[in-house]
Amino acid sequence: MSLPWRLLRLRTFVIALIVILFFGSFKFASAGFGITPPYVRNDRLTRGTVYEQRITLVRSDPTDDQKAEISMNIPGVESWFVVDRGQTFILPKGETQVPITIAVHVPADAEYTRHQGTIRIRTSSASPGESGAGVSIALGAQIDVDIKVVDKIYDFDVRRIRSADVEESRRKWGLVFPSKIRFFMTIENTGNAVYGPTKVKFDIYDSEVEQLLETTYNTN
Repeated sequence: MSLPWRLLRLRTFVIALIVILFFGSFKFASAGFGITPPYVRNDRLTRGTVYEQRITLVRSDPTDDQKAEISMNIPGVESWFVVDRGQTFILPKGETQVPITIAVHVPADAEYTRHQGTIRIRTSSASPGESGAGVSIALGAQIDVDIKVVDKIYDFDVRRIRSADVEESRRKWGLVFPSKIRFFMTIENTGNAVYGPTKVKFDIYDSEVEQLLETTYNTN
């Protein structure tokens, strides 16, 4: 084997080793800190409301206290955003998960438009001077912000429907006591204003679901 070929193989091996070490170290450092979910999104905000998003900060190896610092880049609306723990706080030793709540306070005169930006979280040692190696590794994560202020939306989804067991009608003292049907609905308000159904129609069929026996309405 010629000398140039050996040098080429050696050079290729060295480059591959450097790439493996670099990306291996990067993956390990990135895995040390994360957030979930990595966003604040809402396209149904209306004027004068407050929207809250819970974000969980996750550390894989919480061997010491960490200082978390928050910075925002949300042009024109940064004052709307408030973090319950403040802009700087401590991630305690031994806790792998630390929740924070980001509240969005929409002014009463907010413009009907979309706002996008980012919230960055940077962590570093709370006492870098006490580190034995004298090196403080800073990790970070990004929260994507995408909100939209719109006029009031009235909408809901029916998530669940059920009825309690029905007792047979009874006859007593010459009187007939009809059975009662207890009917339940679980409603999720998917709009941005207080809203719900104003009337519910209840159709009662026979056991074959062929003949309509009765129709009743609830306007509660």
